[in-house]
Amino acid sequence: MQIALAGGLGHGVGHAVFFCLSLLTPAFGPATFYVDSCKQMPFFLVAALISLGFLIIHTFSMVIAFNGYDEGKKVHQIFVPTVHLVAAMLTLVNLIPGGCIAGVPLILGSAAVTLLYCGKMVWKRMMESLEEPPSRHRIISDEQNE
Repeated sequence: MQIALAGGLGHGVGHAVFFCLSLLTPAFGPATFYVDSCKQMPFFLVAALISLGFLIIHTFSMVIAFNGYDEGKKVHQIFVPTVHLVAAMLTLVNLIPGGCIAGVPLILGSAAVTLLYCGKMVWKRMMESLEEPPSRHRIISDEQNE
């Protein structure tokens, strides 16, 4: 699971960097930047929150996907692209005038759902591994160390 977490975090950070890299040009203006479709929130705040949401989605979706393919669970395998598609479609809400007030919390909500789903899956897997008896390989290596 650590490899999946590292891969997901790398994917999420890469996405966030490239997402925010395109925002550097308007960042050097003289004042706070607002767009016509969202006058309630600064543009860079909206971009940062969306980027955070996708960072969380990418990071923990990778853990869910790795676990789904490892255990052959179709639910996990289908959950990942579904959540990503839903979150991507929720970004379109921001195009509606004032839509960022609803769109950003919805994206962060889908990130929270992904995080909770991953946490539940990892907790269940940890509890199952604690219930299993130690493997023979571990017992033999412990005996050799004594």
